[in-house]
Amino acid sequence: MYGTSCDSTCSQGCDGVSCNKIEGACTYVDKFTGSKCDQCMLGRYGLSCEKLCSNGCADGSCNILDGSCFCKTNFEGSKCDQCVAGRYGVSCEVMCSQGCDGGTCNRIDGTCNCNTPFAGSKCDQCVP
Repeated sequence: MYGTSCDSTCSQGCDGVSCNKIEGACTYVDKFTGSKCDQCMLGRYGLSCEKLCSNGCADGSCNILDGSCFCKTNFEGSKCDQCVAGRYGVSCEVMCSQGCDGGTCNRIDGTCNCNTPFAGSKCDQCVP
C-alpha cells in the first residue's frame, strides 16, 4: 500500500508487490513498465501483460485490455491477426496464386479451389 493515507494498492507489476510508500514507484517485474509498474511493456497486453500483441499490429503496440490495434498493411481484424483477402503467410506477405478461384485462398497456408486450367493445392501448376 502507498499514499498519504496508505489507501492505494501497489501494482501487481511491482517486483515483490512492494512500492514506494509515498508515490507508488517500484521496480517492475518482467512484462511490466512505467514508474508505478502499471503498464504493459510494448507488444504485450492483458491483466498481467501475459499476452502478445499480434504480428499485424502497427508499431508493435495494442490496446492493453483487449489486444485491439491499428493494422499494418495486408492485415485485418480487430487484433490485426488475419490476412486481407488475396494474401497469406505469417506476415501476410504472399499473394494467393492467380489460379485460385476468386483470387482468394486460405489465409494461413495459401491453399484454394482452382480455376481451369490450374492444379495443385495452391493452384500454382498447370493441368497436365
